[in-house]
Amino acid sequence: MVSSDLDLPHKPEIEVEFGIPEKEIVRLARTRKADLIVMGSHSGGVLSRHQPWTTLHYVLQHARCPVLTVRGEIEQ
Repeated sequence: MVSSDLDLPHKPEIEVEFGIPEKEIVRLARTRKADLIVMGSHSGGVLSRHQPWTTLHYVLQHARCPVLTVRGEIEQ
């Protein structure tokens, strides 16, 4: 997803983990001493915005570093 010819100070890496997604994201961020977690967000309807047990909510509550959320275009 990131062009290989870009001159970046840190190269993006892909890791595949197994387990409960929110717990693995937080664990991996702590293990790697991450400075930032970037997560996608989507509009899943009225209910998902108020569910305190979503992956994003868990990561926001337990991460030791900032969490940046990126939202796609809203379909109308």
